[in-house]
Amino acid sequence: MSRGDTRAADGITYITATNAGSGEYQRLTLSYQYRWGDHEFWLHTSHSENLTSSRSYDSSVDAVPEDEIVAYVSGANINSRIDLISLDDLGRLNDDFSRPVTANLSIHSQWTDAFKTSLNVSYQGAYTSAVDTGEWYFAERNTFCTQCEDLELAYPVYQDIHRPARTLVNANLQYQLRAFNQAIKLSLEIDNLLDQRTYAVANNQQGVETGRSFWVGLEYTW
Repeated sequence: MSRGDTRAADGITYITATNAGSGEYQRLTLSYQYRWGDHEFWLHTSHSENLTSSRSYDSSVDAVPEDEIVAYVSGANINSRIDLISLDDLGRLNDDFSRPVTANLSIHSQWTDAFKTSLNVSYQGAYTSAVDTGEWYFAERNTFCTQCEDLELAYPVYQDIHRPARTLVNANLQYQLRAFNQAIKLSLEIDNLLDQRTYAVANNQQGVETGRSFWVGLEYTW
């Protein structure tokens, strides 16, 4: 669904939803699974392209409510072209920035009747997305600010950023033993084993990226 015709009456803006436009999604997937003794290997990789459009895309924001307008900077430099667009169009822009290449490799091993391990390697290719910079744009003055006084006259700034490719490794170990005739399962899960950046937070943005983390489990059955 996308924004259709709008009209203002008595201080209220009426918006009509429409399904006008088109969408296209293409994906190429390759999967392979192999078992060798007590070890199982699984590989999955895909390449995708996503494109959506509608007749309201890149349209004027004259009839868009003020709280649904953002300033979009289409470039890595804050001095690049600035356009006022609706949140609806911003969402479609980020849909256009599809993550092109992903790959996952999993290895599951049963070393003994009591001990098994899992190793997962995931890759995500580089892509572009529009993110909130935390700044505001005064259209009438063509200026930016972070500590603004008249926010009702300013628009939040979204800017294209490049998210680099990243590879993450996760590991899981499980060991089962018996004590007092009861089953006990010990587990250790390590996320982001190599302590790599996830790039969930873009450069010059605020946020938290989780590095290497450990989860220890104990399960007792009686």
